[in-house]
Amino acid sequence: MDDKFYDSWLLVGDEEHLVAETFPVVELVPSTSVESQAVIPPPAGYCCQFANKLRNSNCYQNLNVPVGSGRLPKKISDVEASAIRVSAQRLVVESRGAFYLYDNDNVRLIQRQQWWGRGSGVSMAGARLYAMDEDLCEYSLDGALLSEVIVSGASDLFFHEVTPVNARIFIAGFESFRRMEAIRGECGFIRAFKIEEISPPQGSLQLSKVQNERAVAFFDDLRIIPVFLDDLVIQPMRRGVAVFNYDLKVVRMIIGGFVPYYASAGLNSDIYMSAAVGDTDRLLAFTADGFSYFNVEIPKSVGEPSCPPLVSTDGNIYVVGQQGVAAYDPSGKSIWQFALSSSGGAGVFAVLFNDQLVVGCGKRLLALKPDGKMLFEVKDFEGEISTPLVGLGDRSYAVGTTAGLYHLVVGK
Repeated sequence: MDDKFYDSWLLVGDEEHLVAETFPVVELVPSTSVESQAVIPPPAGYCCQFANKLRNSNCYQNLNVPVGSGRLPKKISDVEASAIRVSAQRLVVESRGAFYLYDNDNVRLIQRQQWWGRGSGVSMAGARLYAMDEDLCEYSLDGALLSEVIVSGASDLFFHEVTPVNARIFIAGFESFRRMEAIRGECGFIRAFKIEEISPPQGSLQLSKVQNERAVAFFDDLRIIPVFLDDLVIQPMRRGVAVFNYDLKVVRMIIGGFVPYYASAGLNSDIYMSAAVGDTDRLLAFTADGFSYFNVEIPKSVGEPSCPPLVSTDGNIYVVGQQGVAAYDPSGKSIWQFALSSSGGAGVFAVLFNDQLVVGCGKRLLALKPDGKMLFEVKDFEGEISTPLVGLGDRSYAVGTTAGLYHLVVGK
C-alpha cells in the first residue's frame, strides 16, 4: 500500500497517473495557539449521512419535548427503514431497493421510487435529491426523476454517498480489485464536478454527461466517509488524514501514529476524530493544518465508536460506541459517561438537536440532557431502531426500525 494519489480509481498504482508526486507531510503536533475559523452553518435537518457535510450528526434544530408529555409512537409503515433523511419539506426513508418520500406536515406517503443504491444513500440539497444508481440520478422533492448523469464505472463501484457542496457534486466510494489483489488491493476515491458542468440531456435516453470531472484515488481499506469544510475535503485513511482542496489537489497529509475510525467537524472548522492509537481508542481534536489541541482516551466501556464524534452547538463533543456514550467539554475534559445496556443487532444511532443528544439502540430511544441525565425514554417499538430520530416540525418526529417507520407526536 503506497502513499501516493492518482487521478483515476481504475489506474491506482499507475505511476503515469499520479496527481502529485510530492506534497507536504506534517506530523500532528500539539499547539496552544490554535486559531479556529468559522464555517457556514449547514441547513437544518438530516440531509445526508451523519446529518450534514461536516458529519457531526447535529441537525441544528431544537428538541421540543415538554416535560411530562406523551410520546407513544405510531407506526405508519411496515417497510424496514435502513436510513432516513429530512429537510424542511420532505422526509425520505431508504429501504431495500427503493426510497419513500413523505410530506413532513402529515407524514403522508407521496412517492415510492425504485432505487438500487450501489452502497450509497440519498442526499438532499435545496429542492433536489441526489443518489447513485446505474448513474447519478437527480430527483425532485416529489420523487420525479429530473436528470440522469453518466458516471463511468458506476455499476462496478461501491459508493459512500453523493454530497452536493457549494455548487459541486462530490461522489466518494471504494473498489476492491478482487481479481488483482496481489497487484492492487483495495482503493478509495473521491470524484467531483461543478453542477454547471453537467451537460443538457442528450440522445434517445436523455442522459447527461459530466464535461470536466476531477478525481483522486488512493490505496486504502478503511472506507471512511469524508468531511467537507467550506473549501477543504478531509479524508481520513489508514496512513493518515489527507487534506484536499475542492479541485481535489493534495494540500497536505497529516500523520501521527493513529488509525482512524471516523471524523467530523464543528462550526469552528476544527476536526474531531476517533482513532485507535496503540491498544487504546482516542478522541483527537485538530485543525486542517495539523495542529492538535487535545488527544484524550475514550473509555473502553464505550466500545468501538459507531459514528463520527457528535459536536454540539455549545462545543461539547460526544463519542457514541456500541456499549455507551462518553461526553467531553470543548477542551477535551471528560464530563460524563452513559452506559447503553444493549445496542441490539441493528447498531447504535445518535443525533444532536443542537445540544440535546438522542440515541437509539435496540428497542430503546433515549434523550440525554447535557449533564448526562436521562430526559426521556421510549420503548414502544416493533423491531430494532435502525435510523436516528429526525424532526419533522413542531413536536413531530420520525424514526425507523427494522420493522417499519414510526411517527412520534409529543405534547399535543
